Amino acid sequence: AGIIQHGIRAGQYKFFSAPDTMLDNACGLAEKLRRCIEENDWPKALQVTASFGVAQMLPQESPTDFIARADRALYVAKAQGRNCVRTSMQAAAVLAAVK
Repeated sequence: AGIIQHGIRAGQYKFFSAPDTMLDNACGLAEKLRRCIEENDWPKALQVTASFGVAQMLPQESPTDFIARADRALYVAKAQGRNCVRTSMQAAAVLAAVK
């Protein structure tokens, strides 16, 4: 009960793929999912949100590098306040500005 009174943060990561989907469309899908989660009728004690990192696989890119770019985008989304969608291009710009 004490944990619930002080808030719970579940840092669960989920991955999904949308083959043959352009980056803009994938961002639109992620934004729809984010809004559905945010607007769901959760119990009053819960504030549930989601952050998304979105990347489009580049030609000749390894799956590992592709997932790493999506993960960096998710990191930036969380660093910028959570409950948002960020692309790998946005993440690259943010991380380059920090260096």
